Amino acid sequence: MKSAYLSKLQHDIRSLVYKIEQYIDDEINIKIDKSRKDILACEVDKYGATILIPEADFFPDGSVLHELLHIHRLCLEKVPRLVVCDKYWTPELEKGITKLDNNLEHFIIVPKEFGLRPEQKECWRSYINKELENFHFLNHIKNDQERRALIYWAFINHALPEAALISKAGVLIESLGIMDRASQFLDATISCIDEKDKLVKVCFEHLNLPVDIGCLEYIDCKNKLCYETPLDNVKIM
Repeated sequence: MKSAYLSKLQHDIRSLVYKIEQYIDDEINIKIDKSRKDILACEVDKYGATILIPEADFFPDGSVLHELLHIHRLCLEKVPRLVVCDKYWTPELEKGITKLDNNLEHFIIVPKEFGLRPEQKECWRSYINKELENFHFLNHIKNDQERRALIYWAFINHALPEAALISKAGVLIESLGIMDRASQFLDATISCIDEKDKLVKVCFEHLNLPVDIGCLEYIDCKNKLCYETPLDNVKIM
């Protein structure tokens, strides 16, 4: 990472940068993407990792940490990424599957983020509150509404189990008439939270998504390799 950006980070976050860069034997790039609005993102492929920022001087420590945790999961922990299998690819499916994968990664990443930066809880609390408050204003078909609500329910109960948020999410779940389904979904996801392949398979089953559209992409940044395996091949014992 260029020193101009590295110097903006606190010591522990700089150490995480060094650890990742040493492992992949490459520099984490920084790219300005003016289409972004006060939100960072990352891009990872077999050739390396890039953090996207909206403008040159927007580089908040907590947000950078979040993206580094995403990169660490993919590159160092070799956790697979959910993608659309080639023969089913469409722009719409790619957008939806990418969003689902990001949400599932947050089940693991956000608690780690809180462990290193407890003040980030306020950012996430505010974000989830807005999502719940605006939920019924979004123009989603019924199945998509239910899937979105189930993801919120599982995330809140696992990563941010605060009474006020659980109560607000519970009202939403009840309004959709899926409380039993939400309880089953939560139990199923928590049972395999640390096994990404099984977690994705369980989510597809409980969210009523066709399993054959999904593939798991494994990225080896160190050796510049990448391969996919169909989600249908994943077995849940």
